Amino acid sequence: MDTLLVIEATEILRHELAVALGTEYTVLQGADFNQAMEQFHRHNPKVVALDLGLPPDLEGTSEGFRCLQWMLGSQPETKVVVLTGNGDWETAHRALRFGAYDFYHKPVNLDELKSVIKRAFQLINLEEERRRLQETLDRRGQGLEGVVGQCAAMQRVYSAAQMVAASDVPVLITGELGTGKELVARTIKSLSARADGPFVPILCAVTNKDQLGSELFGAECGAGVGVALLPGKIEHAAQGTLFINEPAELPQHLQVKLLRVLQERKLQRVGGTQDIGTDIRVICAAKENLSQAVRAGLLLEELYYRLSVITLDLPPLRSRGQDIMLLAHLFLRRFAQACNSRVRGFTPEAAAALEVHSWPGNVGELEGRVQRGVILSEGPFLEPSVLGLGVEAVREEVAAARSLSLREARDRAERTVISAAVDSSRGNLAKASELLDVSRSTLYDLLKKHGLFNPGGSR
Repeated sequence: MDTLLVIEATEILRHELAVALGTEYTVLQGADFNQAMEQFHRHNPKVVALDLGLPPDLEGTSEGFRCLQWMLGSQPETKVVVLTGNGDWETAHRALRFGAYDFYHKPVNLDELKSVIKRAFQLINLEEERRRLQETLDRRGQGLEGVVGQCAAMQRVYSAAQMVAASDVPVLITGELGTGKELVARTIKSLSARADGPFVPILCAVTNKDQLGSELFGAECGAGVGVALLPGKIEHAAQGTLFINEPAELPQHLQVKLLRVLQERKLQRVGGTQDIGTDIRVICAAKENLSQAVRAGLLLEELYYRLSVITLDLPPLRSRGQDIMLLAHLFLRRFAQACNSRVRGFTPEAAAALEVHSWPGNVGELEGRVQRGVILSEGPFLEPSVLGLGVEAVREEVAAARSLSLREARDRAERTVISAAVDSSRGNLAKASELLDVSRSTLYDLLKKHGLFNPGGSR
């Protein structure tokens, strides 16, 4: 059983809490600062329920805040639920600024308090699981290239990635935008015998169709002694992995050439006549099952069967349960460290908003929202508003839209979506155009239209 420390000066209430919570946790008790610190340092409880009114300052909060400071100073990952007087919002918010996980106003409703404490244990257990996972990966000397998840669907993806990494067969990875298809492809590469070789991506949906041939297969320009040889991505991927995003976007004559590469391990550059041997592993990704592209006449049936020897389907974030908070805390620590921020967690309201959001942009959207929250937050815990989630955020959007014409509202929505895509892609316009499902030239036009174009910061 998990260990819970109850720090409460009133013996009757302390005993009542110990009995009520003792069926689910190993409950330790402390009546003052000294008893509480002795129990805390001896047993290292994960969660603490702390009444701020402790002797000798029963009517004040000085001893309670001293307890809070000492506990979080020695074990900052501890979740402390502060018990305050009814309506004492100022003290409650001060406790949160000191680093408390949550607060609960007296008089105590045992069912409500049990729910708050249960959520605290769930959160700290998730954080510990993530740390154990990272430690395991560090010991192995090989990572999952940023892919993190504990739900059953992601565990199946990990197992499949490890199995297919042992061979050189082509792999097709399907999933919505932002689910991490390229990260999984990099995982397979890092676990394979080609781990030390290059990983070369090509984004078929955003590369100019007139340039796709030379980009992928290379080109030979000129004649005789002055011929210019331009190796393509297939040659650059020698001894490594070629990652093809949205292969159905390839024109059919290039699909025929790619099929020959897979069948015969040979290619000819655009404008060339000489066969060039290839040694690559091909991994593809697509938003939808490519069998639909075959039926629509967009993808050669024989090429489809060559590319989909093994198929991995990535689940959308909204179906991954507790992985949402696991990833949210991972991103929070990463951005807080990068920004030298004192943000260390989420309020219960923010956690609830994260869990119920539909996540149309999947993991990429979650990463962008948490980064925004770390930058905008003024306290140690992120609120729904700084994440752009919750009722208030919706009310603000509705209020702002009331005075707009239809065209103005459409332009504002378009600008917001484009900004979010560029932010989540960290300024990489190729990735942003893929997220938005538009060509790169179209994205340039949209950036200029909305005054977002920044030549010096674009890539």
